[in-house]
Parts: sequence; C-alpha cells; structure tokens
Amino acid sequence: RLDTLESHVRRFGELDVRKVLQCDVEGAEWEALWACPGAVLDSFDHLVIEFHGLDELASMGFHAALLEKLNVHFVVVHVHVNNHGLDVDADAAAQKFTEVLGTLVPRTLEVSYLSRRLVPDAA
Repeated sequence: RLDTLESHVRRFGELDVRKVLQCDVEGAEWEALWACPGAVLDSFDHLVIEFHGLDELASMGFHAALLEKLNVHFVVVHVHVNNHGLDVDADAAAQKFTEVLGTLVPRTLEVSYLSRRLVPDAA
C-alpha cells in the first residue's frame, strides 16, 4: 500500500518533532514532494533528495515548479551528480549526463537542503 509523506508524519505524531528526510525513490520523489503540504515540509530540518529524470524534457516545467516550492522552505547546501549504476568499463560522463537542447544535463542529482528557519540570513 502506498501512502503520502504527510500521512506518515501525521500518523506517527511527528509534525512538531525535528527530523531529516532522506528520499531516494527512483523518480517518485517529484510527485511525493509536490503532494506534501508546506506545513509538513516545514517540519523537516534537513532534506537529502535524489532527483531522478532531470533529463526528461517533457517534465522540466513540473520539475522547476517543485524546486521553486522547495526553495520557499529550504536552502540548498550541497549538490552533486549521482554516480549510481555506472558501468566501470564505459565512459562515466556519458552515463551521468545526457544532452538536452544542446546542454549536458545530469540524469540524477543528489541535493541537500537545510530549513530556512535554521538559516537566519535566508529567511
């Protein structure tokens, strides 16, 4: 049975508890985070999200909207290209990046966020 992030937080009474969300759900992160209300997002101190499918041109508008939503609540503190599933006998750069509209775009990024309420100059 699938459930929402909001439901998990509320079911376990963790809305007012300090917590970290680590999310690596192979592409489902976009919809899961989009469906999460701001009050629930605000209950997290730190997010570590692996964003998949950044090279999907048809989803770029939705991806941008979600990143804007997250930027209301959080500050990016670290970003790196993910090296998941690399074939050691093949070109690593070709496996991590794809060309979209003439620009190399990483297929997957890992992004760490810190709550804006914990960063005084970011409010």
